[in-house]
Amino acid sequence: NKKIQKFKITKKINRFSYFKELNNSKVVVSPFGWGEISLRDFEVFITGGLLYKPNMNHLITWPNFFEENKTIKCFSWDLIDFDINLEKILDNYKNFISISEEAQNRYLKYTISEDAFELFFRHLKSIFNHN
Repeated sequence: NKKIQKFKITKKINRFSYFKELNNSKVVVSPFGWGEISLRDFEVFITGGLLYKPNMNHLITWPNFFEENKTIKCFSWDLIDFDINLEKILDNYKNFISISEEAQNRYLKYTISEDAFELFFRHLKSIFNHN
């Protein structure tokens, strides 16, 4: 497939070059390491790419940064739909920009906005009041 370049082994790059590549990327496949969520996911939100990762429906997070078709695009864990879904994204990329924008806006809202602390505090308070 000409649209999907084969993965290749590359040399390690410095942090500046890494973020430059993220900034220039339309879609970023989530690295999967020691769990479903990676710090790299948040770097994608910051740089505005579309995060493409295994389905996250089995996890509940707060805030919910991993909502399929709202903040991320997903593929199945067995990768059966990986190529076809990625091709759809690349063929119709303009239709998916709103997903990456929502992810970035949501991330910024819950991390650095003026309301971030209040949102966190309210959520924490609701947990303690729930019991």
